[in-house]
Amino acid sequence: NGTSQTAFSTGPIAYNKNNNSLYITGHVYDGAIAEYSIPVLKKDVPVRDLNPAINISPFRSFLSAGDHTENRPDRITGMLLKDDQLIVNTEIYYDASTSNSDTTLVLRDVNNFGSAVIDGYYQLTDRAHAAGYISDVPTKWQPQVGTPFLTGWASNSAILSRYSVGPSIFSLDMESLLNAGSSTGSITTNALMDFTYDIYNSENMMLHPDAATSNVPGSASALWNIITRAYYGFIIPGTDTFAVFGSSGGIESGIGYKITQTDGNVCGGPCSYNPADNYNYYWLFDMNDIVSASNVWNPRPYDYGVLSVPYANGGSYNQIIGGTFDPDTRMLYLSLKEAGYTGQYDYVPAIVSYKIDEL
Repeated sequence: NGTSQTAFSTGPIAYNKNNNSLYITGHVYDGAIAEYSIPVLKKDVPVRDLNPAINISPFRSFLSAGDHTENRPDRITGMLLKDDQLIVNTEIYYDASTSNSDTTLVLRDVNNFGSAVIDGYYQLTDRAHAAGYISDVPTKWQPQVGTPFLTGWASNSAILSRYSVGPSIFSLDMESLLNAGSSTGSITTNALMDFTYDIYNSENMMLHPDAATSNVPGSASALWNIITRAYYGFIIPGTDTFAVFGSSGGIESGIGYKITQTDGNVCGGPCSYNPADNYNYYWLFDMNDIVSASNVWNPRPYDYGVLSVPYANGGSYNQIIGGTFDPDTRMLYLSLKEAGYTGQYDYVPAIVSYKIDEL
């Protein structure tokens, strides 16, 4: 549909309550976004019997994926719809110089998706530490966060030193984005939780030191390690919990760098020795701990572990790669890597949804 397809999507999604639809990123090489309606939901049926989403707005390219000639972003990392404007965070997948400061685009009128103006790039002040998932902040926590919206990210791509090595939370000056017009410029973010890469600091600032180790002997950390990823985070309304969803691995078999796995596959970077030793994962933080912490790298989750997700086949390959939450319906949507099916070789995301009950 349009300039891309859902096959091999990078995963980020955003909910549109006006159409009961999802925006989703396209093929990893295309840097594109499209809109699909949410069909009648099913469960406990084979993946091929799930209702297909129907395209509303064809894919439109937002950035030149794979083109580093201008040192511009080539991956979409997070999205949020606000006042008919789609906020889009981005990154360079392999930013070896860690110099990229362009992070954010804004589609100004989603009601005219195909022809609406795209403004940016804008620059979040905390760059790759912050430029990923975006979510609403419940009213209770807005005074402590400082804004009605948060943004964050983690060490999800190459070049660990440019990231928060653990899921981060930054306040986001959304009003500046919505009112910036065509002029580009800096957008203020302020850290509430951030795990800076610094293996030389006497007080470790990463969520866990295993995250800086590319060759872990024995078992890897179950809290966070070098192949752990966090793709979506939000504060659950009516609670004190900041919930994060992603994946991890290597906890049983260990992690090596460019190793040959037990099935004969040769990894291009760090990976688990056993390819089946990978899982979908969750982390739950207490917001009271976060806002009262002496340092932004001090908070630790009160609970974390393996998340059993339908259609993920255990999570060894169909991992969580994006998410979005609708506060009005309390529906959480998570996209699973290549877990859907539209044809023999068309591996598309499957979207699973959860209703989060009110307490």
